[in-house]
Amino acid sequence: LSQPTASAAIAAAAQQQRPDQQLQTFSFAPRNQLASRFGARHTEDRLDPAIVEAALVDLAAADHAPLTRWSAVRTWALAGLMARFDVHVGITDVGADILFGGRPIYGRHQRRAPLGRIPALHRLRRTRPWPRAHQRWTGLWAPEDIGAQEIDFEHIDAHGAESGKSTEADAISAAIGLDVRVRLPHQLQAQYRAGRAHGVRLRAPLASGRMVEMTADMPTEMKRGLLRDQVVLRAVVRGWLPGDLPAPPRLRQTATVMLDGPCAHLLHGLRGDLVRPAALAATRAAVRRGDPHAGERLWALLVLSRWLET
Repeated sequence: LSQPTASAAIAAAAQQQRPDQQLQTFSFAPRNQLASRFGARHTEDRLDPAIVEAALVDLAAADHAPLTRWSAVRTWALAGLMARFDVHVGITDVGADILFGGRPIYGRHQRRAPLGRIPALHRLRRTRPWPRAHQRWTGLWAPEDIGAQEIDFEHIDAHGAESGKSTEADAISAAIGLDVRVRLPHQLQAQYRAGRAHGVRLRAPLASGRMVEMTADMPTEMKRGLLRDQVVLRAVVRGWLPGDLPAPPRLRQTATVMLDGPCAHLLHGLRGDLVRPAALAATRAAVRRGDPHAGERLWALLVLSRWLET
């Protein structure tokens, strides 16, 4: 259980398919309130340095491409938690936040797009096109950080969401399209690797090929409204689970929190030749200030450092 809407949809569907079986749920989010709505047998756990270090070794294995997002650590730990309870098949809500417009970053695109229609702001923002903003908001290293040339984003601007010219729907649709091509494969690969490491088969029904095709044809309004995300998914869940869903639990064990605290010793393995020294120093300072995106960048650099050394 992580995202209330998507998790509720999966749990409700599972109960309808197997009403005679006890629902077992797992999470790494504290005080998860969703499990009680289903009468599920729920297990929670917390990340500790030993789990993070074990995940780092597997995610940076030399015989595979490195998986650099912090979310892969939670997926890896979740599979391990399931294995401890002799679970052989688990169902996750991976992909729902992307396909149904649930990522908070889409709200930022939604608020940003109308400002570009003001000529003065449009001229100021031409140096920061929407993909660059998306890259920064996602916690990725920028080209100038790694000493690369400017990246040409024209080939991914398939929906015409150019800086300052997009509507809210265009901006969200383009951001979702980019995440489907870049972020979703990473999530699915992380789920496969985590399951294989612990002998658990993890399934993501909301990220199936059929679901990707179906949501691609949905109007943006069915994914994200002015005040609501995952609009169509919420409508489905409302028919199965009357009443308001609990608010998403706040994830306290982020990359920033862990790398600035119990896992700070892992940073001794960072290579300093992968990014510009000034960018690395600024990112480490941002982690100490609590910037969540800086922690994601630092974790990605740590995985790459381990991968290059193996």
